[in-house]
Amino acid sequence: MPITWSLRARLTAAASLVIVVVLAAASLVLVWRVSAALHASTDAAVKREAVGLASGLAGARSPRLPRSAGTGLVQVTDLGGHVVASSPVIEGEPLVFPAAESTQGTSPWTVEVAALDGAPYRTVAVTTAGTPTYRVYVAVPLSEVNQSVGELTGALAVGVPLLVVALASLTWMLAGRALRPVETLRRQAADISVSDLHRRLDVPGSRDELERLALTLNGLLERLEGSLSKQRQFVADAAHELRSPVAAIRMQAEVADHVGNLPAPSALTSEAVRLTHLVDDLLALARFDAAPSHRSETVDLDDVVVTETSLLRGRVDVTIDAAHIGAAQVSGDAEQLSRAVRNVLDNAARYAATRITVCLTTDASKAELCILDDGPGVPAEERARVLERFTRLDDARTRATGGVGLGLAIVNDVVAVHGGRLALEDAQPGARVVIHLPLAEQEDVGSKTR
Repeated sequence: MPITWSLRARLTAAASLVIVVVLAAASLVLVWRVSAALHASTDAAVKREAVGLASGLAGARSPRLPRSAGTGLVQVTDLGGHVVASSPVIEGEPLVFPAAESTQGTSPWTVEVAALDGAPYRTVAVTTAGTPTYRVYVAVPLSEVNQSVGELTGALAVGVPLLVVALASLTWMLAGRALRPVETLRRQAADISVSDLHRRLDVPGSRDELERLALTLNGLLERLEGSLSKQRQFVADAAHELRSPVAAIRMQAEVADHVGNLPAPSALTSEAVRLTHLVDDLLALARFDAAPSHRSETVDLDDVVVTETSLLRGRVDVTIDAAHIGAAQVSGDAEQLSRAVRNVLDNAARYAATRITVCLTTDASKAELCILDDGPGVPAEERARVLERFTRLDDARTRATGGVGLGLAIVNDVVAVHGGRLALEDAQPGARVVIHLPLAEQEDVGSKTR
């Protein structure tokens, strides 16, 4: 089973890796720079000493080294390469600084002197001026330089790991402190169950990402609470509405069982139709809740409106004025749009006194469908509420008229999923339902009218 690191551990590990890389690179650069500086200082010193000795031996018939001939090694040779003077340490030794032709200004080179156990020396060769001419070799040991660089490297080899451990510990502590509010939010969220969605998380007043996270989670809880509340209300209302037709059918069946006569077919049919309509409405709303989408096809909205208007004429006694239906093409689902138009027409027919007026117009970007009735209308303060599910107003709009308060809720969902807008207005008298839908793109509706 793979090991899963906590966020705190991952942050500490990542920060420690960065620290290791940075400190290792800085240590390498530091050692390189110190070594280069020490070597440059040694080269400058050996050059100065060689030039000084060459100046003092210029033109000497019998070259002798002064007692203060530096701290390193010195050998003087004639042009034939024979040693004519040496430092006491290597006196009597042959030339220990073999080199090709060397002149004043030659860059220093490193020589491992065999006579001194192969110790490394930084060497410069300078040729004297005048006659006779000599070549002066001066060498300075690199032991002190190498020792200094080694000590620095050793100190960094010990100090850098200790510093990494200290910084990793500090990072672990700071990460834990920074993540503590997140853990607090997590525990509070874990304690919230479905039964107490009213609870909210504590919002830290830090004005940073943590505060925004807490606000976002509280907003999510609020939406969940509202959704669950609507779901519970929906189930309760659906059960209440289903109980009436089911109870009526059961009662008539029980009466028929006791009396021996079947109830009137019209009574059973009426309740069955009512139950069927209610179930259809509930299924439509459930589909919208599960997947609020639709097929996208070009729909002649005027054909839909004319068809539904013609069907309504055969079912009601009120006058239906459909003389103002113009051509309009929208993009959407013809079945859903037909259901929406049918619901609005049925709602208008349910409350109309004598007349229903239907008109369909377009402008540059949208189609506008208006359906007016001359019934009691909808009070301005109730127009938003009637678009909610299972909402019926008192007085004229009661269950006696046959509605359960789902028709306009379905219309509102259909229009919203098609990118449109539904509005209820005052028709003076009656209600005016207005549906705005965007026109289909790149479609020429021409001058088609009815």
